[in-house]
Amino acid sequence: MADYPTAARPIVGHPLPVRVNLVEIGLISNQDLLDLTSCSRRMCREVVLNASPPDSTMETPDSPLTYRIASGDAITEEIPRIYRLYAEELPELVKAYTGISIVPSKFRRSAITLNLLSQGERYEMHVDSNSVTGLLYANSLSKADGGALRLYYPGSEGPFDIQPVAGDFLLYDARWVPHEVSTVLTSEGRLSLPMNYFLDTDIESRPEHLDRYLFGGSSHL
Repeated sequence: MADYPTAARPIVGHPLPVRVNLVEIGLISNQDLLDLTSCSRRMCREVVLNASPPDSTMETPDSPLTYRIASGDAITEEIPRIYRLYAEELPELVKAYTGISIVPSKFRRSAITLNLLSQGERYEMHVDSNSVTGLLYANSLSKADGGALRLYYPGSEGPFDIQPVAGDFLLYDARWVPHEVSTVLTSEGRLSLPMNYFLDTDIESRPEHLDRYLFGGSSHL
């Protein structure tokens, strides 16, 4: 086991979220981030979120929301190194940082995805079906660029915003903490790699209607 530096914990006294830059600790390279960007250009397909949101969605937008997504199957085939990171290396890292044992999802299609938001786009407030979510940022955005992950911790005053930093890995309590992505204000867009994890005590399940919603029913995703 590598001797990793102490992870940053943005909320003091709370075991999650945890945030650490995987490039800085040598777990991934800048080339890996470039590979994700290249993969997103080839593999991401447009999906429109509207009309039939799953139970986990906590808002009904006034107008349809558009984003682009590539499935875990596509990512695993295109960049198998990233799947190994998700399934093997990051659970070990999380165990070292927090003492929490997480396990990867058995549903390969949704286990990891590439999510691309363009200028003017956002992601609706929701909770996840899995108990813990990991998020790897492929590019950096300043506060002025928008695109913050916005966490609504129960009992807190207002949201807790986390801006994307290329190479940062964030782990948070996705099932219990409502979250959204604020509007992207830059033409650079926002590229992230969400990762579904479960606690080793969980019974894993995946609602079929959720995948139809997120992937738009496309067999190409």
